[in-house]
Amino acid sequence: MLNTLDGSPRTRLPQDMRREQLMDATIGVIAEHGLTNVTLHRIAERAGLTAGMVNFHFETKQDLLDATLARQATEMIEDLDKAIEGSNGSAVAALVALVRAAFDPHVFSPDKLTAVQAFWGAGSANPGYMAICKQTSDTFHNRVRSQLDRLAGKTGAVLDTRVATMAFTGLVDLQWWRIMAGECTVQDATEDCLIYLENLFPGTFSDFKDAR
Repeated sequence: MLNTLDGSPRTRLPQDMRREQLMDATIGVIAEHGLTNVTLHRIAERAGLTAGMVNFHFETKQDLLDATLARQATEMIEDLDKAIEGSNGSAVAALVALVRAAFDPHVFSPDKLTAVQAFWGAGSANPGYMAICKQTSDTFHNRVRSQLDRLAGKTGAVLDTRVATMAFTGLVDLQWWRIMAGECTVQDATEDCLIYLENLFPGTFSDFKDAR
């Protein structure tokens, strides 16, 4: 009989599901204790498993951390691409969808945001972390700028989209911090970003600002 840490029977899960469970637990441990204080014991305890079970799925703690960050990056990029795919070719709809995707609680929950920021902070000492974090940041930047370029071309707006995109991504980052600090809600952050876009293209995003 397989048991959890407290001795109770443990349900046998497929390997992929168990790996997902361990990565979820890793995010929770990072959010609660910080990246430098992550241990296999804490991860196992949070997942309700033994440390031996963690090693069965991931040979080392570093393997588990790398897989957790890689999954997070994949989730973010897939969410952005789904947002664009659902816009039916409209640059306005794509930008609105990107704003909403940026604050999607499934991808950007408080724990996941804390974990991402922790990996960013450790990037100077771990080039692998930095490369993945930069990839997700660049992907978001490129997706936004591409839609701003399309919309500027369609409306004839005279706009430096490179700078506008940097300002937009900076606003999104700031809103993440404000959400985590309890200074605003996801709805507030979403509306502020739509107001920013409306300021760039007056009359284009006004219908979306209140449809949060």
